Amino acid sequence: MLETDRIIVTRRLHKNTVGNPEWIYVKDIFRSVPERIKGENKIVITTYDGIEYFYATTSDAIIEVLSKENGFVIVDRGRIVNLNHDVDIDYENGIIRLAKQGINVFIGIARSRIDDVKRFFSDK
Repeated sequence: MLETDRIIVTRRLHKNTVGNPEWIYVKDIFRSVPERIKGENKIVITTYDGIEYFYATTSDAIIEVLSKENGFVIVDRGRIVNLNHDVDIDYENGIIRLAKQGINVFIGIARSRIDDVKRFFSDK
Protein backbone atom coordinates (compact mmCIF):
# COMPACT_ATOMS: atom_id res chain seq x y z
CA MET A 1 0.00 0.00 0.00
CA LEU A 2 1.32 3.44 -0.93
CA GLU A 3 1.69 6.20 1.63
CA THR A 4 -0.89 8.29 -0.21
CA ASP A 5 -3.53 5.53 -0.12
CA ARG A 6 -4.60 6.70 3.35
CA ILE A 7 -4.59 9.91 5.34
CA ILE A 8 -4.94 10.56 9.04
CA VAL A 9 -8.00 12.50 10.17
CA THR A 10 -10.11 13.22 13.26
CA ARG A 11 -13.85 12.61 13.25
CA ARG A 12 -16.09 15.69 13.29
CA LEU A 13 -19.23 16.11 15.39
CA HIS A 14 -20.86 19.48 14.68
CA LYS A 15 -17.95 21.93 14.99
CA ASN A 16 -15.84 19.78 17.33
CA THR A 17 -13.45 16.85 17.01
CA VAL A 18 -14.31 13.57 18.72
CA GLY A 19 -12.21 10.51 19.41
CA ASN A 20 -8.65 9.80 18.42
CA PRO A 21 -7.05 10.39 15.03
CA GLU A 22 -7.74 7.58 12.58
CA TRP A 23 -6.70 6.53 9.09
CA ILE A 24 -9.14 6.66 6.17
CA TYR A 25 -8.62 5.54 2.59
CA VAL A 26 -8.30 8.31 0.02
CA LYS A 27 -10.61 6.36 -2.33
CA ASP A 28 -13.41 6.71 0.25
CA ILE A 29 -13.31 10.52 0.19
CA PHE A 30 -16.15 12.29 -1.59
CA ARG A 31 -15.12 15.89 -1.01
CA SER A 32 -12.74 18.22 0.78
CA VAL A 33 -13.81 21.77 1.61
CA PRO A 34 -12.32 24.56 3.68
CA GLU A 35 -14.49 25.89 6.50
CA ARG A 36 -13.97 28.62 9.07
CA ILE A 37 -14.74 27.25 12.54
CA LYS A 38 -14.24 29.20 15.77
CA GLY A 39 -11.94 31.66 14.01
CA GLU A 40 -9.75 28.95 12.47
CA ASN A 41 -9.60 27.64 8.91
CA LYS A 42 -10.24 23.89 8.92
CA ILE A 43 -10.31 21.30 6.16
CA VAL A 44 -13.51 19.22 6.31
CA ILE A 45 -13.41 15.89 4.51
CA THR A 46 -16.62 13.99 3.81
CA THR A 47 -16.55 10.29 2.91
CA TYR A 48 -19.02 8.36 0.77
CA ASP A 49 -20.71 7.23 3.97
CA GLY A 50 -21.50 10.87 4.81
CA ILE A 51 -19.08 10.91 7.76
CA GLU A 52 -17.19 14.15 8.25
CA TYR A 53 -13.61 14.49 9.43
CA PHE A 54 -11.11 17.25 10.04
CA TYR A 55 -7.79 17.06 8.23
CA ALA A 56 -5.06 18.95 10.08
CA THR A 57 -3.42 20.86 7.26
CA THR A 58 -3.99 23.64 4.75
CA SER A 59 -6.23 23.60 1.67
CA ASP A 60 -3.16 23.63 -0.55
CA ALA A 61 -1.70 20.57 1.18
CA ILE A 62 -4.84 18.43 0.90
CA ILE A 63 -5.28 19.46 -2.74
CA GLU A 64 -1.68 18.45 -3.42
CA VAL A 65 -2.28 15.01 -1.86
CA LEU A 66 -5.66 14.35 -3.47
CA SER A 67 -4.85 15.74 -6.93
CA LYS A 68 -2.25 12.99 -7.34
CA GLU A 69 -5.07 10.44 -7.18
CA ASN A 70 -7.03 9.59 -10.33
CA GLY A 71 -10.57 10.95 -10.19
CA PHE A 72 -10.08 13.90 -7.88
CA VAL A 73 -10.93 17.18 -9.60
CA ILE A 74 -10.64 20.73 -8.25
CA VAL A 75 -14.12 22.26 -8.51
CA ASP A 76 -13.57 25.60 -6.80
CA ARG A 77 -11.02 27.48 -4.74
CA GLY A 78 -9.88 25.05 -2.03
CA ARG A 79 -12.54 22.47 -2.94
CA ILE A 80 -11.90 19.08 -4.48
CA VAL A 81 -14.23 16.17 -5.29
CA ASN A 82 -13.75 12.49 -6.11
CA LEU A 83 -15.62 11.68 -9.34
CA ASN A 84 -14.78 7.96 -9.30
CA HIS A 85 -18.01 7.05 -7.50
CA ASP A 86 -21.68 7.55 -8.29
CA VAL A 87 -22.45 11.25 -8.51
CA ASP A 88 -25.28 13.30 -9.99
CA ILE A 89 -24.06 16.43 -11.76
CA ASP A 90 -26.20 19.47 -12.45
CA TYR A 91 -24.01 21.46 -14.84
CA GLU A 92 -26.60 24.23 -15.22
CA ASN A 93 -26.66 25.00 -11.49
CA GLY A 94 -23.05 23.97 -10.86
CA ILE A 95 -23.70 21.22 -8.29
CA ILE A 96 -22.33 17.71 -7.77
CA ARG A 97 -24.38 15.46 -5.47
CA LEU A 98 -23.33 12.16 -3.98
CA ALA A 99 -25.67 9.59 -5.54
CA LYS A 100 -26.13 7.46 -2.45
CA GLN A 101 -29.55 6.86 -0.97
CA GLY A 102 -30.09 8.46 2.43
CA ILE A 103 -27.05 10.73 2.24
CA ASN A 104 -27.48 14.35 1.19
CA VAL A 105 -23.99 15.61 0.44
CA PHE A 106 -23.14 18.01 -2.36
CA ILE A 107 -20.44 20.40 -3.52
CA GLY A 108 -20.62 23.44 -5.77
CA ILE A 109 -18.69 23.77 -9.03
CA ALA A 110 -17.25 27.13 -10.03
CA ARG A 111 -18.32 28.14 -13.54
CA SER A 112 -14.64 28.24 -14.53
CA ARG A 113 -14.24 24.57 -13.47
CA ILE A 114 -17.26 23.00 -15.18
CA ASP A 115 -15.17 22.12 -18.25
CA ASP A 116 -12.67 20.28 -15.99
CA VAL A 117 -15.50 18.08 -14.67
CA LYS A 118 -16.83 17.43 -18.18
CA ARG A 119 -13.30 16.62 -19.38
CA PHE A 120 -12.92 14.00 -16.63
CA PHE A 121 -15.96 12.12 -17.92
CA SER A 122 -15.04 12.49 -21.58
CA ASP A 123 -11.54 11.07 -20.89
CA LYS A 124 -12.90 8.14 -18.90
